[in-house]
Amino acid sequence: MSRVDVEQEPPRFTLPELTLQSLAGDYSPTIRLKAAHEIGVALKEAAAEWADRLELEHVRACRKKGVSWKRIGETLGVTQQHARRRFAKRI
Repeated sequence: MSRVDVEQEPPRFTLPELTLQSLAGDYSPTIRLKAAHEIGVALKEAAAEWADRLELEHVRACRKKGVSWKRIGETLGVTQQHARRRFAKRI
């Protein structure tokens, strides 16, 4: 299986300056909670994008080595059709 380029830059995400200031500033607990939530959402989205890129790279490597969609689906815990629909156009 090919190696994923770990030097590849991870997905970028930006947070509004107010969000960062809200965590550090003297704001109400609900404003600080909203800021923490917004940061958490941004981090989850960035992590999901990175994980998807990683998985796609490994699916490409499997297909290049002749691994069937059925086996890829089994490995990912989905059907052959689901795996093919999710990745085939991006390979």
